[in-house]
Amino acid sequence: MTPGNWPITLVQGQTKLVKVTWTNKDLTGCTVRYLAKNSPVDGDLELSLTDANSGITWVSRTPSGCFQINFTPTITANLTEGSGDHLVWVDFPDGSKFPLLSGSYQIRKG
Repeated sequence: MTPGNWPITLVQGQTKLVKVTWTNKDLTGCTVRYLAKNSPVDGDLELSLTDANSGITWVSRTPSGCFQINFTPTITANLTEGSGDHLVWVDFPDGSKFPLLSGSYQIRKG
């Protein structure tokens, strides 16, 4: 499966709250991961947000899954100015994984 294209720009030290809804997809028991790297192949991991570290919060899981990615000032203040690639993964209870969104990100000085 090819993930949906989602470019994003973040500003150091500023908040950006992004809601993502997967229409008519029950996400009960799923986890969501947001990963950002400064290079797609062998780059350093710049950011890892999950529901376990409060980087992802659930709005609803059924009948349509909806979650929010929380780019808080604490998180964005520590990001290095520049660009890279990011991916949003949905991990299902049966062990399968789905790349929901991907694209480039840009970090601008605040």
